[in-house]
Amino acid sequence: MNVKEEIFEKDLHELTPEQQCSIEIGRDQIKNGEFSKNEDVISEMKKWLKTNNK
Repeated sequence: MNVKEEIFEKDLHELTPEQQCSIEIGRDQIKNGEFSKNEDVISEMKKWLKTNNK
């Protein structure tokens, strides 16, 4: 996190330690490519809804 981001977060938000931990985990997951593209998630959801909404 750069200095601007750190100042921004401190000025606007009071985060609990749990929230800070969750944010760090999410950032690490993004760095490691552990995420899905929005289009892929929507496509998968539509397929699921078609098969489970009968």
